[in-house]
Amino acid sequence: MLLLFFLVSLIPVNNANKNITQLLHTEDNLNNFLIILKRYQVFSVVYYVDFDVLIKLDKILQINHNDFEQPCVIYHVNRSIVSSHRLELNRLVHVVLLKKPMNIQSFLMSLNISSEDVFLFVVTDQNWWKTKFWTMAKLDWAGNVLILNTTEHYMSLYKVCYYCEKPKELDNIYTGHFKDSLDVDINKLLPQNLQNFYGYNFKVGYLNSFPYMLCIEQTVVDYYTNCKKSVGLESEMLKLMSEKLNFTYLLIPFPYPSPNKSGSVNISVEYDFIIGAITICFKAIIEQVERVHLESINTQFSSHAILIFWWFASLIIATAYKSKLWAISIQNYNVEPTNLQQLLDSGYSIVVSKDNMEISESILNNGDPLTIAAQKKAIYKNDVCGGLAYVIDNKGAALNEYGILQYHSLLLCSYLLKPNVYLTLRLTSRPIHYTTHAWPLEKGAVYKNIFNAFIGRIQTSWYH
Repeated sequence: MLLLFFLVSLIPVNNANKNITQLLHTEDNLNNFLIILKRYQVFSVVYYVDFDVLIKLDKILQINHNDFEQPCVIYHVNRSIVSSHRLELNRLVHVVLLKKPMNIQSFLMSLNISSEDVFLFVVTDQNWWKTKFWTMAKLDWAGNVLILNTTEHYMSLYKVCYYCEKPKELDNIYTGHFKDSLDVDINKLLPQNLQNFYGYNFKVGYLNSFPYMLCIEQTVVDYYTNCKKSVGLESEMLKLMSEKLNFTYLLIPFPYPSPNKSGSVNISVEYDFIIGAITICFKAIIEQVERVHLESINTQFSSHAILIFWWFASLIIATAYKSKLWAISIQNYNVEPTNLQQLLDSGYSIVVSKDNMEISESILNNGDPLTIAAQKKAIYKNDVCGGLAYVIDNKGAALNEYGILQYHSLLLCSYLLKPNVYLTLRLTSRPIHYTTHAWPLEKGAVYKNIFNAFIGRIQTSWYH
């Protein structure tokens, strides 16, 4: 009876062990997974699990939590999704133990993912590669994304590259048994070192706006029209950056978008960042520019949102580039003044848009005699189109930022720009005030801080 009782008492224990090893298929793979996890001793660990997996995690959670700065945190994401509160001052390793990794897709949108975080997907389905779950939105914000395949008696470890020549492809970094030690270079497991972008290939959109960027020779690469040869200040900055940070890039023309019937702008190509004389007038107030509809934006915002192009999935980063981009649009009379003093002497009114009051406040109110004189002759219109209409019919000069006059007028005020109007208008650029320059970067891009700092160094002291 004692022997029988002993055997009976072992049955649930064996079943429990069988369940947990079924999750990772073999005891070896479970041990391999624990070995990998111990490489993240300076991380906080967050588990994402199905409900039936939650009760089978005892063996996994036997890892000594003293090895980690924070204890493991478990989220049940199968039936209900809970909010994630980022642990302070800690990098996170997100361990995904879902039978269907795509279950985390909606939950990802609520996470505050940073370039210090790592995602480790542990897959148990033989057909795990078919869903391509690693292409889910926001995963490319993480510093590293790994896939641990446990469907065989050995393990395979993959790393996802989001900015390589063929983006979002898997790189097999290990296949086999770990035995007593981990054979994978720890640098392949930790967040990427973004001081060296070797292997990265960025899709860079560009606007032709000489002297900042002008493409003079194009070719076709992988169905993309690529600028093979370019000139201009920003083109040279990009070349220098690619050399110093060790990445390659495709220069893809950024189209002048036309709003569709719903008022939104459709762009089919994904860009990692854009170059080409894009400026903002009030520094970093615009932090995130999402996809929006034209009818939902008032005139005060639309002029500041610059060129309207950044009304979709871009993050504008202010970089204090001292570009001389203030411009004056005037009628083409026999006497053609070319600076503010000559305009005033020739009897021109200075037309300022009310939706860009920064010009009035920071330029026409700076106290010197010239701008005081200009302030006395200032005429305020509600928006850029109103100012343009006044200039067409009167002896006036529209004072605004270069990009707003050239591109905002082109896109929003086309009803005013009849063919004969171009004969009576001219655009002249003179330095009146320095503006802030920006390269719009992909929102959440892991490289944005590195790029921003690098551009800042170029602009303040150049870079050798």
